[in-house]
Amino acid sequence: MRAKTFGRLLLTGLLVLWGCDDGGDTGGGGAGGAGGAMVDGGMGDLGGAGGMGGAGGQPPPDMGPGGPVCVTDGDCAQGQFCELPQGAFEGTCQAGCRLQGESQCPERYICTEARRCIPDPNCINDLECPPDQYCADGDCVEGCRLGEDGFCPPLDDGTRTECNPDTRACEPLLPCCDGGGCSFKRVEQCADRPNAEFTLCVNPDPCTSRCEEDGDCDRTEYCGADGLCAEGCRLDDNRACPGQVCDRDTRRCEPLDCVEDAACPDDQYCDVPTRSCRFGCRTAPDNCRGGNFCNAARQCGFGCRNDAQCAERNGNGWYCTPEGECQAPCRADSDCAEEPEERCDPNTQRCEEGCRDDAQEPNNLERDAVALNFGQGNQASLADLRACEQDGDWYRFDTPGDGWTVRATVRFEHAVGDLDAQLTPPGGVPVRGQSSTDNEVMEATGAAGRWTLYVYSRGFDRNAYSVEVELIPPEGGCVPDLAEADGGDNTPATALLVALDGQRIARDIEDRTLCAGEEDWFAVDLGDQDGFTARLSMLGNGDPGGDELDLAVFGPGLPAEGAAPTFLPNAAGGGVNGPRYIEFTAPRLNQQIRAGRYYVRVSGLDADQFGAYALRLAVERARDLCVPDDLEPNDAQRPSSLIAIPGFSVREPGVGDVLAPDRNLILEDRWMCAGDSDWYSFPAVAGDDMVVTVRRQENPLEGDVIVEIRDQGGVVGLPGRSAQPVVVARADNLPAGQHFIRVTGVTPDTQANYQLQINRTAAPIACNVDLNDRRNPNDVRAQATPVAPPGEQGLTLCGRDGDVDWYVFDTQALATLTVGLQFSHARANLELDVFAGDNEVAENADDLAGHSVTDNEQVVLSNRLPGRWYVRVTAVGDRDTSYNLTVNVNERQFICQDDATEPNDAFGDAVDLGDRALQRGDLYLCDRVPAEADTFQLTVPSRRTRTIASTFLYGDDGDLAIEVFDSDQMLVGTTSLVERGNSKQCVVIEPAEGPDRVFFVRLVPLSINRIIQNDERLDYDIVVADGDACDDIGPPAPGVEWPRIP
Repeated sequence: MRAKTFGRLLLTGLLVLWGCDDGGDTGGGGAGGAGGAMVDGGMGDLGGAGGMGGAGGQPPPDMGPGGPVCVTDGDCAQGQFCELPQGAFEGTCQAGCRLQGESQCPERYICTEARRCIPDPNCINDLECPPDQYCADGDCVEGCRLGEDGFCPPLDDGTRTECNPDTRACEPLLPCCDGGGCSFKRVEQCADRPNAEFTLCVNPDPCTSRCEEDGDCDRTEYCGADGLCAEGCRLDDNRACPGQVCDRDTRRCEPLDCVEDAACPDDQYCDVPTRSCRFGCRTAPDNCRGGNFCNAARQCGFGCRNDAQCAERNGNGWYCTPEGECQAPCRADSDCAEEPEERCDPNTQRCEEGCRDDAQEPNNLERDAVALNFGQGNQASLADLRACEQDGDWYRFDTPGDGWTVRATVRFEHAVGDLDAQLTPPGGVPVRGQSSTDNEVMEATGAAGRWTLYVYSRGFDRNAYSVEVELIPPEGGCVPDLAEADGGDNTPATALLVALDGQRIARDIEDRTLCAGEEDWFAVDLGDQDGFTARLSMLGNGDPGGDELDLAVFGPGLPAEGAAPTFLPNAAGGGVNGPRYIEFTAPRLNQQIRAGRYYVRVSGLDADQFGAYALRLAVERARDLCVPDDLEPNDAQRPSSLIAIPGFSVREPGVGDVLAPDRNLILEDRWMCAGDSDWYSFPAVAGDDMVVTVRRQENPLEGDVIVEIRDQGGVVGLPGRSAQPVVVARADNLPAGQHFIRVTGVTPDTQANYQLQINRTAAPIACNVDLNDRRNPNDVRAQATPVAPPGEQGLTLCGRDGDVDWYVFDTQALATLTVGLQFSHARANLELDVFAGDNEVAENADDLAGHSVTDNEQVVLSNRLPGRWYVRVTAVGDRDTSYNLTVNVNERQFICQDDATEPNDAFGDAVDLGDRALQRGDLYLCDRVPAEADTFQLTVPSRRTRTIASTFLYGDDGDLAIEVFDSDQMLVGTTSLVERGNSKQCVVIEPAEGPDRVFFVRLVPLSINRIIQNDERLDYDIVVADGDACDDIGPPAPGVEWPRIP
């Protein structure tokens, strides 16, 4: 036990010597007995007063009023202390224990200020007790502590607890409604407790779950008679029970079969496909009043009833929304609402709820990974990224050598949606970032080569994010820079071309390292008399020496091996407080620099030198730099073919590829250098008219430019010649055959940076009946011409004769169909429609796809079932034209293979589970179209209760529902209407009298998450338990009311 000492400091300033007589008899004085200390605590007297010494030859010591005179406790007998009055130098010995030195109290006792011995207490405060005890009246007692020293752990379910000062027990804190807010209090402190099912003050706040009407509650709740939100359907909400009706007493969705509106309540209509009554108005006859009509959303109001009304009023592509409003077709996500998030479907050109792609898409597959750009440094980043549900994003980059460390950071706000990521080194094990907080940070060290970063959402979450990747070189030695990763820049042939665009500009190449024995090469394009500077800054290598680097300039032209430099450094400086540098400088309008490509070499003064460096290249142009464009060389012997340029040509039947008519075909950023001419070729159709325009971009303009249209024999039409910014050449009624466009300068030193614009006006075509019409007219559907992928070319539609062309093809499997027309809209406006089987309405009837006002049409139908498909080609107006038809059938390839229970989609193939409790795993549902389902047969003995449950990984793997059918195959229960978000589905079959009953249990996928590549399945277990066991089968699903089948 810790000794306790209570005392005060006795300051002694003097040493008092007691005088003695040096003569006389000194004997005869007997020692007095030791006095006992005074003790409290119920232990009786532990000692008596000491006796006085016997009389001797001398008188006893001086006595004060209460005892012998003393200065310190040591002057007194045992069992006494020296009592000093305030301010006195001496006092008298009194009976009692001592505060200083030996207290003279028995063991386990201490001396108090009252000079009495009392038992030593176990504690003075809580901190002197074990963690699960507190200090009460000097003793440590079992119980919790109060105040800052106290701690009460939460319960197993996370409920907070607090120490009760009366009972000293940790008691749970529960939500309490106080003053309109929610706070945590103990039960006896709360006068207004919400429902017992609430254990938190958030999500939702139970004190704000009070209501006056249904709209005050969550969408899956209604406002009860007690003024609280309760789980259940709403009577006036037609979305609460799709295909069913909300029971007024139980607030549960119940089936209500119908075949016509008359079988439903007055405020409902019959949805014939589902044979169910739904809230809304009726269309036949219309039961809306006051001049309103029943729109597509089954609501009374003004607006539209169908898409045809909107298209008729506003044009192709307009459609009728469920709210009865005409909506324009969208062309980009920005045309759609941001909250809730909508995207523009490129096939239907309609806004639909969904996650928008970011600018890096498509990068959902590893083969489409986006390359990260590190520039000349060791860091790369991408912002404004978007992770959608069931959609991962891939990125890639390379490290230049072994031993580099990669730190990848994915930044996002976890509360909006959980994202995970994985960083994979070359041939290594992925490092996963799977925390439950903001951001994911991964770090790994690996070999040189290709790394990947994969970012994906958890389950059905979506979120915005950014990516940052940092490359950290290994410590020690010479570390190759990133330029070495792609083969390096160690020779003139592999030199890094540094673009110096503009009249006066400088570029800095940083984060460079030159290793021993290595050379780095850079290239720049210079014009006659350009001013040029190359400065090499030496940044050291961590050693006192060995970093002497050199600079040399070669050119113009690629230097041969061993060639001497054209220029060497002509200036040097720096050092002491900054990096040393050497540089070469040639001023503007010098006679040394001639037009061409120059090469700059960085090397060591000898083979042992290495170090970091930075290189600055700067130019001051004497005139605009003439840069050979991507079509060079294109002189008279090698003219550039215009029809080979993407988007410039169309194919006309009987002629072949020709320039697209009635359009401005534009080539940007063309360069004609001094002493050069640019030639372009094209085929002309007899009767064509051509206009060629050159728009010069340089400023100021120097010299005249000529543009000509030529045939094989020379110039035709009217050429253009001018020193103005725009030069035009024209030629009318061209003969058929090859023709040329020539752009040149009047004098050899003329150069031009220009835009070339070509416009062809095509001669009218003679509408000849195509081969299909000659063999068997295909003007009607019944006489459709069979067509197979990839389609047919050289077709003709004679619009003046009211011609219509029909085609037909068959598919054998689930597939995405792409049907297209290639034609010139300037000649005629063609429309394309695709029909499924005998349907009278085209699949794209209400879509802009197939009905645009531009060249060409394309219709894409995704994931369509096998069958027969018809294609109709019509013309708007009476113009004749030629066209090509393309057909592509991309059959869906399924990766997921059937599990051991297949086939069991149909009732007749149901797997028998018998009549006993069981649990079965290794089951899964494949992602198929049409959707797959697994069917089982179950026997429930008479007067027995059975629980059927399925467990799976919600979100990450998908979602499913249980459907239960009786022996007549009639649906008697389903979990599809239960609130989603659970990794368990459960149904209870209640006991019944009579014979054993047979049920069919069907597991139906609601979604299958394919976020992991090549994973096209939803894994699950099925459990059959005796009794009512939904709550006993994990994982827990608090608050969910599972269906019960009587």
